[in-house]
Amino acid sequence: MFKSVTLKLPAKLNVRIARAAKQKGKSTQRWMLEAIEHEAERRERFLAYVKQAQHSDLNLGPFEEIDARNRVRFWLEKLSSGKKLPA
Repeated sequence: MFKSVTLKLPAKLNVRIARAAKQKGKSTQRWMLEAIEHEAERRERFLAYVKQAQHSDLNLGPFEEIDARNRVRFWLEKLSSGKKLPA
């Protein structure tokens, strides 16, 4: 079931949305709904990845700053590869 929401858009943004929807062969309503769903899912995945990274078992050695950078790089590479991250 859908709930109605009123959203006032700046004219330029409305034109951009209409153009994007037309290019995809969708109504502006369908295009905006999919864009909002996509962003909500992206945000939820990001927060889950951050939580998972924060709770991962990380053994820091004597070079903690380097290790921290490597951890960040590791997680970014895993996220960008689309592979499942370790728990």
